[in-house]
Amino acid sequence: AVYSATVEFNATSRSLGNVTWQESWDIFTGEGQRLDSEGISILPDGGFLVCSEPADLYSLPAFGSWQPGGIKASELPAPPERISNRCGGNTCMENVVEMDPTAGSSIILTALEGPLSGDAQVVRRFLELDASSGELRREAIYLIEENTPELFITGLAPLDSLGLTGGGRFLALERGWTSETGNDIRIYLVDAADASDSKHCEVVALPGQTETASGCNLAELTPVHKELLVKWTKEMPLGGFVPVDNYEAMIIVPPQAFGRQSADELEGVVVLLANDNNDSPEQIGTQFVSLRLVFAADDQVSGSAPALHWRVALAAFAALIAVALFAVLVWRLALYWMATPGLDRKSWKSTFAMFGGRYRSLNELPRGEKAMEAPAVIGKLPEPEDVPKQVLCG
Repeated sequence: AVYSATVEFNATSRSLGNVTWQESWDIFTGEGQRLDSEGISILPDGGFLVCSEPADLYSLPAFGSWQPGGIKASELPAPPERISNRCGGNTCMENVVEMDPTAGSSIILTALEGPLSGDAQVVRRFLELDASSGELRREAIYLIEENTPELFITGLAPLDSLGLTGGGRFLALERGWTSETGNDIRIYLVDAADASDSKHCEVVALPGQTETASGCNLAELTPVHKELLVKWTKEMPLGGFVPVDNYEAMIIVPPQAFGRQSADELEGVVVLLANDNNDSPEQIGTQFVSLRLVFAADDQVSGSAPALHWRVALAAFAALIAVALFAVLVWRLALYWMATPGLDRKSWKSTFAMFGGRYRSLNELPRGEKAMEAPAVIGKLPEPEDVPKQVLCG
């Protein structure tokens, strides 16, 4: 089904304001069957592109023509059989985004949620397709870290219009769950600039494994580059207070929603996340969370879109310097005071140890690829004031 809602944002705080649900429609195929849709993308002509697992694509008419009895979907050419026939039933085409259209065609991008049959378990495939013909224009390999719970790609949001063919940049949403660990939600910055085109690879095997004549070995391929931006688990609630849940959807909110004309003026990229409550009373209901991913003023998200430089990392570095200087000053005073007769040295040293312990974790604050062990939002996280204070449930 498709649901419509009005989503309001606070232009001053650049945070989520309110969500008002309006209507819902079932989607039906040409044979009259109700469609179990997964991902949806708005097309330039006002229509919509919808994907359904395992690997089916449909177009929907413009919003104004939808009727209360439901929406009739038009089936589009499917991806090549070597993709559609090897998809896991519920771990395949979970997301779809429309890139810049060319004359007479619509270029779309999807990230397969799980591995194809025969691929190494850590391999996921990014596909760039011509939706009008089903042609696979380019493919790239995306690697998932070995983890408990196992992680799957459920959301994809382009930061530019370059796609895989142009070496574009994207945000990828990963999620995993087990009854023992709970949910594990991550957002990665993905760069396809130097990634190999793997569309000729029937299967992708790990180094040392045997591949078929039409297969490829990971040692021969360059996967897309990925950088962890946000990690959100039960032990690491977002911002210290927002509980994790089964987040599967992610979009980039246009700067115009905040009264800005560009991402540079907004000083970052705002993403809106939505969870899948699985109709389970044990979950928190339908929840939306917005995050502003902050980058330096001289960065862009268009054209070549250089790497995001997070001000919070600079702030942490400045805090390290300040703490180090203060610690040196306190230590020199300690040496003097501890040499002074009559001072309660034991009491003072205990206080100093607690003070030092408070800040010692700053020296261990991970940077770059070591961000996996940091608390809640890691290394490159939204500024604290940008974490939404209102989380909407329904």
